[in-house]
Amino acid sequence: YEVLDDKGFECVFTFTPKQAEMVRARAIPYVQNMHDKTGLWDRRSTPSAVSYAEGDALAVEYLSKFSDQQLRILGNSITLDRNFLEVFMPETFKRLDYRSLDVSSVRAFLEDQYGEGSVEHNEEDEERDHNALNDIRDCLKQIRFYQRMLPPMF
Repeated sequence: YEVLDDKGFECVFTFTPKQAEMVRARAIPYVQNMHDKTGLWDRRSTPSAVSYAEGDALAVEYLSKFSDQQLRILGNSITLDRNFLEVFMPETFKRLDYRSLDVSSVRAFLEDQYGEGSVEHNEEDEERDHNALNDIRDCLKQIRFYQRMLPPMF
């Protein structure tokens, strides 16, 4: 599994300051603090932020550079990510394969097989800023670690 390119794709969706504050107020404290630290709440009302439709078109354009096939999504606990894409970025969602690789499910499976705590990977290298692109890179590190744990099939 690979990131499509080193730069990756990122966009921030535009909200008015009032909308951003409303969304922030509805978030749980952990998420509020996380995005206070990353600056996401403030970035949502900057000129570089885009509408959902613009972001959808930009994402499709980005993915089209790599493949005209449907692509798999990889991440931790990605049900919410897929749901978000289906509602707010429907053209991007159509570019995704129905199959996903949920790294947290792989971890749960391995812990069920080998015991709780048996699949601890080195988390020191993880970004911990909950930036989507860094989260993806962290998931790639995790899945590669889990791949090394499994015996060869053949």
